[in-house]
Amino acid sequence: MTAQDQGPARPAPSSPLAAHLAPLMRVPRWRSLGHCHVPAAFAAAAAEEAALATGSAFADGSWHRSYLVSGPSAFDVVDRLTTTRIEGLGIARSTRAVLCDDAGYLIDLCTIYRFDRDVFQIVSDAPLGYWLCEGAEGFDVGVEETSGGLACIYLCGPRAPAILSRLGYAEAERLPLGALDLFEDGQLSLHVCRRGPAGGEDGFELWFTAEAAGGVIRRLLALRETAALTPVGADALEGARILAGMPRAFQDFHPAHLAAAGERLTGPRSVGLGALVDHEKGPFCGRAALERRARAPVPLGVRLFVEGDGLRPGAPLHHGLAQLGTLTSVHSSASHAGTLALARLDGPLPGGAAPALEVRPAHGEARRVRWLGPMGDGLAGASAARGFGRG
Repeated sequence: MTAQDQGPARPAPSSPLAAHLAPLMRVPRWRSLGHCHVPAAFAAAAAEEAALATGSAFADGSWHRSYLVSGPSAFDVVDRLTTTRIEGLGIARSTRAVLCDDAGYLIDLCTIYRFDRDVFQIVSDAPLGYWLCEGAEGFDVGVEETSGGLACIYLCGPRAPAILSRLGYAEAERLPLGALDLFEDGQLSLHVCRRGPAGGEDGFELWFTAEAAGGVIRRLLALRETAALTPVGADALEGARILAGMPRAFQDFHPAHLAAAGERLTGPRSVGLGALVDHEKGPFCGRAALERRARAPVPLGVRLFVEGDGLRPGAPLHHGLAQLGTLTSVHSSASHAGTLALARLDGPLPGGAAPALEVRPAHGEARRVRWLGPMGDGLAGASAARGFGRG
């Protein structure tokens, strides 16, 4: 077993796709996510957001950390560490899953891919190596971090299936949400998973080795002119994530296994992930604590639209004179002419409904807020998106 997570801070490396995507960037601006740097933007924000919403776009998703869990006890370990039922997850299927510590506090929202009976890939934002290795102790299983050797492209937008077909993958339209398929044509070898960056059907993940990055990018770029395929950066993906209400580690919650003493910890329900906790499954990490708190009121995570731009995480959210919470993720959206935000509330909403809210930054006037809904809305169809069934 190997783990490379906690140690002296090192500069984040560039994505395996960086050298191939850099010539497409008007301004060389990068964003540090997960374990590496990825392009923040390629062109005007409005054009990138439009491509995600109505056309076809591709983005570098290689920042995710990935861990291969394999061996005779792999299923037992993965099922025991996740709050989500893994029993019905077929081969060549994937599911969103929640990881919690023994006290029932959130470690991360991850994606689990089942490649074979005893082979799983866990993909996360937070580093999990040591935690997975500790959970695997005493089991006949290996845990290997594969982050540096893998690359990922998100192919997004309503026309994404047509783009994949042009690439040579004829099964794109028929691939169910959450399904995983191997595509090889003599030049390319990659795994295709139907799952967009914010969880919806209008997207695919393309996974391949870092060594194959040049060939994959060249094939995609050959389609740019004829198929109107637009490269988009991490900034545009951030807007889609916030709009879907999908929380992210280190932004909307701090992973419990990395928390410092006295740091605020988060349960899954507080950030809209309660639907991914299955209290009917067998033993899992954090089950007893989660059951004790299952009916207790919890602070909410919410999705908001805020007038204007220039806001930063940490801006206070007010109802009248009372501060209700704090913005945790923000994105200045050109297409929405304002700021999309996620916020953590410190208590229940006044009157139990969506009240008149304001954001009051440290400098400048108060901003009016429009309520969009709770966090986790993008995962409301989680059971349908798990790809359950025998593959």
